[in-house]
Amino acid sequence: AIHAYTELLAIAPQSKKFDLYFSRGQCEMQVAKASVESDFSKASSYFSKAIVSFSEALKFPTNKQNFKIEAAFQKAYAQYQIGNKEGSIASLEKSIHAFEKVIALKSKEQRAHRFIVNLGFEVTRQASDSQKAAKYEKVVSYIDRYLNNWPNDPDMMNRKGLALQGAKRFQQAIDVFKLVAKLSPTDGSVFFSLGS
Repeated sequence: AIHAYTELLAIAPQSKKFDLYFSRGQCEMQVAKASVESDFSKASSYFSKAIVSFSEALKFPTNKQNFKIEAAFQKAYAQYQIGNKEGSIASLEKSIHAFEKVIALKSKEQRAHRFIVNLGFEVTRQASDSQKAAKYEKVVSYIDRYLNNWPNDPDMMNRKGLALQGAKRFQQAIDVFKLVAKLSPTDGSVFFSLGS
């Protein structure tokens, strides 16, 4: 299928280029995902190819806004897979930037918001001790943006408390954990966080 889409790109009119690049990218993502466990170098190669395909797709106009958003998301996800394996702060921050582009296309793309929060915590874990508080502040801003769209998510509120605690904003963290404890009274981890 990848080969067929590549051949079609050479003869297709401009109006079909988005669809062809998008479809080729989807195929490359399937190969990459199928190879993650058994051969990550192959998976990485196909994630990289998918990034190129989705990048090319996004250069062409389309009236399929949902597909455009999906192309941006899949591109960011492929970048995340590569960055997650590399694990460096620079690669993780590159992934955050890619997901930010998805949110620019659709502000309520919940998957992208969640990835940004998760990546923010991972960057913070790797940061030096002198940088951790500032990195946690950044995570708080990511979570606040998420909660503006989905305000009653106890898991994300709990994560906000953890980020506030990491930023040494203890009183605010306590207030958040108390609120989460009311929403999830059987979650022992919230009371542990509140106690700490």
